[in-house]
Order: sequence, then C-alpha cells, then structure tokens
Amino acid sequence: MITEQQNLILTDQSGKNDIECIVKPEKDVVELKVKDITCFVRMDDIYALALLILKPDQKDSLLPVQQTTIRKYFKQHRVKVKKDIKKGQDLVVNCEIDVPLIVEQNIKAFLNSNKIIV
Repeated sequence: MITEQQNLILTDQSGKNDIECIVKPEKDVVELKVKDITCFVRMDDIYALALLILKPDQKDSLLPVQQTTIRKYFKQHRVKVKKDIKKGQDLVVNCEIDVPLIVEQNIKAFLNSNKIIV
C-alpha cells in the first residue's frame, strides 16, 4: 500500500505533452498535469480504468507486494552444563538471526524494473 505521495511521468507517444501524475494517498486522489492544465481524479476511477483495459495477467502484475532483503547471521555458543548431561560436557547452541537490510514496497510489475517511481 502506498502511504506517501508518489510522482510518475507518463510519456506522450508524440513526445509533446508528457503527463505528470501525482498520487496523493492521504487525499485518495491522483493529480494529473498536462502542460498548465491540472485535473484531479479519484483513485477509485483510476482502478476502474485499469480493470477495463488490462488483461488478466497484467492485472496480476498490479498486486501490491513487499520485498525484504535480509542478511543471515549465524552464531555458535558453547555452554558448560551442570545437570541432566554429564558434568563438564560442552553443549553447542546454534543461533540464526535474520536482519532486514532493505524493505521495498511497490506493485509487482515495478518491483524489479528500472521504472522510476519517485
């Protein structure tokens, strides 16, 4: 789920009129700018448009996903036991810890692509 403002530039096929899309989730609105003309479209209407024009496999690529890059740390502890095992015998305890390094939230289609969403 997008929680903060996102900007996206849609390139016009003629190359003359790029469309700047500013997604404002706190207002549930997408602001569209073409040159000096600005309009506001409800997100529900954007979703309806997407459902109309997308193929089923394309709809799947619009699912929100979260990808977390982790680093695994392994540590081995040696403990001297005093009961229930022979006294003086070493007990080896292996510990594994997953530390998240990067958490990315996006839609499935853009998660591993070069498409820039600012």
